Amino acid sequence: MLVSWSETGQKGTKETTEDTATLALHVLTNAAFGVAYAFNAGVRKLAPGHDMTYRDSLNLCLGNILTFAILPKTYLYLPFLPRRLKRVGEAAKEFQQYMTEMLAKERNS
Repeated sequence: MLVSWSETGQKGTKETTEDTATLALHVLTNAAFGVAYAFNAGVRKLAPGHDMTYRDSLNLCLGNILTFAILPKTYLYLPFLPRRLKRVGEAAKEFQQYMTEMLAKERNS
């Protein structure tokens, strides 16, 4: 993270909150699954077979946690819902797929 910030030079960075959240995600992923990523890669990189990055899917899920508490996940795929809610449904599907893949990888190693 510090290397990424130092590369911006004197103009600095405006992504401090986002970068700190990414760092926390890296720590949790490494602690839980033993998967280490380079700071500017990994969770920010779109994995094959996915439409959303791991970081983006997790951020959307966490940012809309009340939506999951109120609406069943199946409702988030209804065609008449606003695009924002459909995006939350996509994030839930993507995050579940990422978790399934990580667990399978952990079990196989």
